[in-house]
Amino acid sequence: LYEHYSNIVPQIMRGDKSLMEKVLHDHSTGKREFCCLRSRCINGSTLLHTACYYGYQEIVKDLLQMRVDVNLQDYKGASPLHRAKDHQTMLVSRI
Repeated sequence: LYEHYSNIVPQIMRGDKSLMEKVLHDHSTGKREFCCLRSRCINGSTLLHTACYYGYQEIVKDLLQMRVDVNLQDYKGASPLHRAKDHQTMLVSRI
């Protein structure tokens, strides 16, 4: 499991949307559970921080439906909403 996620985290950090969707799908179906959706394993950030950063609204919606804590802080003390970096990605704030 560790090897699997250590290989995909760098791709997620670069914004691989399809891989993020696969991780969430595998987690929600029980195929391969992500150890903890609250985990700060993506360069000190959670999946929610990363989805907000890239403006992936559907992934943000999915994570919110999975009851991920929107107030979790990353390694710099920022919330996921703080990671929405411009007007385009700020659309996630409407969710």
